[in-house]
Amino acid sequence: MNVQKDYQCDLIPVDVVINTCILSSWYVAVHHYKQPKTFPRTNGKCLDNDEIFVVNCVTGVHNPITWNQLRDISMPLMCRYPSMEMFRVPNVRFHRSKLLNQINVYLEHTIPAFVVDFLFKFMGFSPM
Repeated sequence: MNVQKDYQCDLIPVDVVINTCILSSWYVAVHHYKQPKTFPRTNGKCLDNDEIFVVNCVTGVHNPITWNQLRDISMPLMCRYPSMEMFRVPNVRFHRSKLLNQINVYLEHTIPAFVVDFLFKFMGFSPM
């Protein structure tokens, strides 16, 4: 990954994000829209004001975690509960350089994928 391992990873559980979306929708419906007096003439609901409503769902300073901590937590879990679609043993590396990261992706992902696909085609199977 092209990140610095000591930087904060803004990681949020998906249920928190979904709850934020639901709550934001409710808030906009209740506080930023009003019922039209005549439905056909106004073609639905109208905005109360011209302000843009923006919602951010971030961890900020609450319960921060770094990329390195995330790797230390997730690596044992990935090995203990592997995906059925996993091809290789999981490994996480951090690179500060975008070029070094691209070279690593090419050597560790792209080339092995081409080799495996070639072998599958050669043996008469569908490529992965």
